[in-house]
Amino acid sequence: MRARLALIAGTVVLAVALPAPALAAPAFPSADGSCVDEAGVLGGLCDQITVILREDAAATSDEIAVAVVPTTGDASIETWSTGLFNDWGVGRAGADNGVLLVVAVDDRRVRLETGRGMAQRLDDATAGRIVDTVITPRFTADDYAAGVLDGLDEVRRTLGHTVEPGNALAELSTTDADSGSESWSVFGEEESDLLGTDADFEAAESESPSIAPVVLFALVAFGFLGLIGWATGRGRRGSGSDSGSSHAYHTGVATGVYQSYDSSSSSSSSSSSSSFGGGSSDGGGSSGSW
Repeated sequence: MRARLALIAGTVVLAVALPAPALAAPAFPSADGSCVDEAGVLGGLCDQITVILREDAAATSDEIAVAVVPTTGDASIETWSTGLFNDWGVGRAGADNGVLLVVAVDDRRVRLETGRGMAQRLDDATAGRIVDTVITPRFTADDYAAGVLDGLDEVRRTLGHTVEPGNALAELSTTDADSGSESWSVFGEEESDLLGTDADFEAAESESPSIAPVVLFALVAFGFLGLIGWATGRGRRGSGSDSGSSHAYHTGVATGVYQSYDSSSSSSSSSSSSSFGGGSSDGGGSSGSW
């Protein structure tokens, strides 16, 4: 019995003496421009955010970045943000003039991490004010994109960057919202006004029984014109009349309305460099939750 008790006691002492297993190092996302959104809450705005933040960096040498992730895992957002900041090297080497906004959506935690060289220009108290009064109120309302964009704009203003119509990040969310709310129209008229309602057609049919042949003739004529337009466009494409990277897309046979875009513009933002200048952080900044 004594031998068994001694064995148990020795096992307990050995378990206490052994060091606890170290937590696995947090996985950091790869830097892809100045914006990474692994939680999918920015609505595809990362490329545009990168363009504006890189323009700021070219004009001021300050580097600002944002990372939106589902969670920081077992690591606190403070530890994880400092690690990601130094892994990416946000800011210029030696100047350490970088700022990193980290949002952990599932953890409901956010942090503004600052480089060593930002102690005077963006101190911890000011970073805390931006987190508490600009960013988290938007997050509380589940408007993550607005919280990120408004927060980054406030950081830029605090650092003395120029934030004005045309380069304000906050404009990106309103532009996307407006672009999806426009109704399709031809020559400035709403579709329902141009084509008429069902009641209009029924009234016209009851008042004029002979309108059916006219409508049929019009449909045949429009179909014939559409066939000619299609054949002409096919012939032009075959002869190589569309040169360069500009492409025209036909949006209506009967209306003859065309919309064009430059395909080179759609890839210009994605070609921006994803490298930072080698800055570092010693844990400065401020955190918040919502």
